[in-house]
Amino acid sequence: VALIAAVALIAGSSGPSTAFAADLAKPVYTATPPATFYDWTGFYVGGHLGYGWSRASANADPLPSVAAFGTSPSALDLHSSGAMGGGQVGHSWQFAPNWAFGIEADISWSDVEGSNTAVVLPGGNAATCLNCTATVNRKWDYLGTIRGRFGVTWDHWFAYGTGGFAYGSASFDGNVAIPNFTHPASTKATAHGWALGGGLEYALASNWTMKGEYLYIQLNDGGNVVGNETPVAPPFAYRYTWEDTKVHTFRFGLNYKFGTPFAAKY
Repeated sequence: VALIAAVALIAGSSGPSTAFAADLAKPVYTATPPATFYDWTGFYVGGHLGYGWSRASANADPLPSVAAFGTSPSALDLHSSGAMGGGQVGHSWQFAPNWAFGIEADISWSDVEGSNTAVVLPGGNAATCLNCTATVNRKWDYLGTIRGRFGVTWDHWFAYGTGGFAYGSASFDGNVAIPNFTHPASTKATAHGWALGGGLEYALASNWTMKGEYLYIQLNDGGNVVGNETPVAPPFAYRYTWEDTKVHTFRFGLNYKFGTPFAAKY
C-alpha cells in the first residue's frame, strides 16, 4: 500500500511540470510588419534656383538702303547668361509600383541677359565711318512652363523626363551710333513655345524632396524693331532683328509634398 501511494504522489507532482514544459516548447508567432516604400503620389509646392544660357544672333540693317544710308549691315552674336529663381507647384501619381507620372507648373524670374557691340563698316556712298558702332541687348524678365513628368522610381529616387508648354517675356534694345546721330529702338513682348528636359529627384526625411533638372526652352519671340535717326535728319533708320529665344537652363529645387510620404508594401 505504501508503494502504491508513493507512485501516485510522484505522478501527481510531475504532471503539471510536464505540461508547463510542453507549453514552453510551443513557438510564439508574431505578425511581420509590411515593408514600406516612398510614395510619390501627392500634391507638392516648392522653389528653385538655377542658371540659364543662350546663343543667338541679331542684325542691324540700314534703311532705306545701304547706298542711301552709307553704312553696311551688321551681324552680331547675342550670347546671354544669368541666374534665375522661382517656384513650382505640381501633383504626382505613382503606379505599377515603380513608375510615376505627374504635371508641374513653374515660373522663374530671370536675370538671363546678353549684349554685344560691333563696328559698323563703311558702305554705300560712305568713304569712312569713324566710331560707328551697333549695339544690341536682350533680357528675359521671366520664363515659365507647364509640363508633364514621367519616369521610374526606386527607393527614394525618381528619375524622369519632362516636356510641355513654355512661356516668357523678353525685352530687346538696339542702337547704331554714328557721330552726332543715334538710332535707338526697344521693344518688349510676351511669347510662348515649348520646353523639353529631364531631372532626378530624391526624397529626404519626412515630406521634403530635392531635385536637379535640365530644361531646354524655345520661344517664338523672334522679331524686329526700327530705330529712327535722332536728331531727325533725312529719313535714315536702322532695322534690328533677332532670333527666337533658345535657352538652356539647369535648376536645383526643393519641394514639400503633402500627405503621408510612406506607404505599406504587401
